[in-house]
Amino acid sequence: MASRLRTEMEKKRGRPTAAATPVHSHSRRKKSPRLLLSRNAFKASFADLPSDLLMRLAAPFDMPTLWAASMACQSWREALRPLREAMVLLRLGKRYKHGRGPGIARPNPRRALEYFLKGADRGSAAAMVDAGLMYWEMGRKGEAQALYTKAAELGHPVGQCNLGVCYLEGTTTKYRFYDKNFSLFRSCQARFSLGSLVHEVELVYPLIDPKDACNLRQGFFISADQPNPEEAVRWFYQAAQADYARAQYNLALCLHKGRGLKINMENAAKWYLRAAEGGYVRAMYLHYVIQLEKDWHKILDVQENG
Repeated sequence: MASRLRTEMEKKRGRPTAAATPVHSHSRRKKSPRLLLSRNAFKASFADLPSDLLMRLAAPFDMPTLWAASMACQSWREALRPLREAMVLLRLGKRYKHGRGPGIARPNPRRALEYFLKGADRGSAAAMVDAGLMYWEMGRKGEAQALYTKAAELGHPVGQCNLGVCYLEGTTTKYRFYDKNFSLFRSCQARFSLGSLVHEVELVYPLIDPKDACNLRQGFFISADQPNPEEAVRWFYQAAQADYARAQYNLALCLHKGRGLKINMENAAKWYLRAAEGGYVRAMYLHYVIQLEKDWHKILDVQENG
């Protein structure tokens, strides 16, 4: 009865009744099963990404990017926990390295290296780079190159650039033997220390350079890797593509001087300019030098043809 009276009153006022109100067809339209299936598949693939692949993808992330990825979903938050812990260790290592922070009176390189290595063990590419840099400064270039290689393979541009420097300069590592009593031209077992570790290796002395053989008699063996400019250029290029200014400068320098590839002044000027735009001061100067050389050659050509 009440609904009937309400309908009559709405007719008198000129309002459309509920029965007369048109129903749009799209309001009754059901969602496409294909669309629902694609959305569900996307959600499933987003949350069920393998943790090892996610760790590899997130290894070169900085702190803000890592935290943003951790907020994507619960599974990502759990999978990226080791990298967040590595970031905390990395920050502590930097404080001990520079001697800044609460309770740190002066720099402590040994403690800093411990924190960097713990962060590297948790998969952080940035921690690998900082630990490698400390090894490089200590003269343990072989260990530094190993850490740079791991960071470079994970896509960290600083690690790629530093690895390129290793290949460009070559690395030299000096090992000390505990056993000095062995003959020169026979194969034997020798124990040597690499840092704090002790390893067992078999050496065949006729394959060793005479200079290294003298070092063997003194209880030392020097392992030297020859420079590999071509490999250096490959890593410089990858880091330069990631807009790392120092790698862009190194790549331009190789193009300018002909290290690892043919001299190409135009490409060198291009990479010098990109590095200069990134704030690398040396690149600004060398880009200006190349432009002066080009102008000077033009003047000489005009004078010769004129």
